[in-house]
Amino acid sequence: METISAYSAEVLRLLGQITRLRIVEALREKELYVSEIFTILEEEQSNVSKHLSQMAKNGILGTRKDPESPKCYYRVKLTGIFGIIDLAKRLVEREREGLQGVAALPFVADVLKEIGQPSRMAIIAALRAGEMQVSDIVKAVELERSNTSRHLSGMKAAGVVARRVDERMQAHYRLTNDYTLRIVDLTRLVVERDVRNRQEALLRGMTNSAMT
Repeated sequence: METISAYSAEVLRLLGQITRLRIVEALREKELYVSEIFTILEEEQSNVSKHLSQMAKNGILGTRKDPESPKCYYRVKLTGIFGIIDLAKRLVEREREGLQGVAALPFVADVLKEIGQPSRMAIIAALRAGEMQVSDIVKAVELERSNTSRHLSGMKAAGVVARRVDERMQAHYRLTNDYTLRIVDLTRLVVERDVRNRQEALLRGMTNSAMT
């Protein structure tokens, strides 16, 4: 479960950077070779190459070599990733009065970046049932109070959670929308399926090797 949580957070962290998010969006409809991606993004080629490499290394992108040319093609490998992005888009559209398209992508990246930490994903999951006091959140996620408070403060600044102080001066936090929880849940589902598929592929490979 720890591996799933870490991998889920890493997927969101990688998508929470505007160049990487634009790359994935460019690959939404079909695979592209590197030069095509450079042309679409209009960014420094070395920077784009670095991001392509990072996402390929982490299983978000896959590559294919053209046997008849030196071209290297990239495609989105992690099935279900566009569902995650689309949920973040809907959240941005709602929070920013219908902001859509390319103009919304920096804000979409910010949403994913703010969620993309294991501790923050655990806090979001803990708030599934509703508003909680800070002390109860600390117990639920098993973090130091200072660390929990730091994450809550960052999430509040990003609009992920809202804070209420009661008459006893106790702070309570709640999720500001259901999209955040849906992003976390879908990311875990996508990652669990990917890990399971990799394990099954590895097992098939071992079985085939044993039979030859």
